[in-house]
Amino acid sequence: MSGPATVAVVDNHEAVQRGIAAVVEELPAEFSLVGCYPDPEPLIVGAIAVPDIVILDLWLGRDDVHSLGAIEPLREAGTRVLLHTSEERPARLRAAVQAGVLGLALKSDGTDDFLATLRGVAAGEFACSSELAAALLEDGRQTPSLARREIDVLESLADGLTRDQVALRLGISGATVKTYLTRIREKYLALGRDVTNATSLILEARRDGYSSPPKS
Repeated sequence: MSGPATVAVVDNHEAVQRGIAAVVEELPAEFSLVGCYPDPEPLIVGAIAVPDIVILDLWLGRDDVHSLGAIEPLREAGTRVLLHTSEERPARLRAAVQAGVLGLALKSDGTDDFLATLRGVAAGEFACSSELAAALLEDGRQTPSLARREIDVLESLADGLTRDQVALRLGISGATVKTYLTRIREKYLALGRDVTNATSLILEARRDGYSSPPKS
């Protein structure tokens, strides 16, 4: 891109917004800050001109509200998305990559690493802020790949439903629910992670980022 890349920051914490803004504004030859926002809606609906890059936090205010659903609309609007997050659960981060983020910067990785990632995204390259960030995306040895329907079963059980109620909610048979749970357990056992019942499956999936904690 010719000239400074335009940048918007989407994070619900004002301190984070100010910190990123300060870093970006120190490099006027490379980047031009267009604004900071607590959520991506103004950018998605076109109320604000879409910048070249959106720096997006994954969690925007509550543990059960994430910005994964905003990634594809932002991409379709013509921007590059850099995920800047403290989330380190592999499943959530991989879902963000599948949705189309072009870079991943962990908030724990520091300013220099963040800038290197931002520059990579500006150049149209996929970039990670550290070896840890890359490993969380690429190392599948400790995290099973769960299908969408398997996740639906776990989330329904986590909501307190019985297996029969899960079957009713999802429009499947009780036997199918049992089959899904068996498959999930086999995937975890194959990785050496001991799971003995549905409760332990839910806990393991939650640690990986497949299932959110119950809403308070």
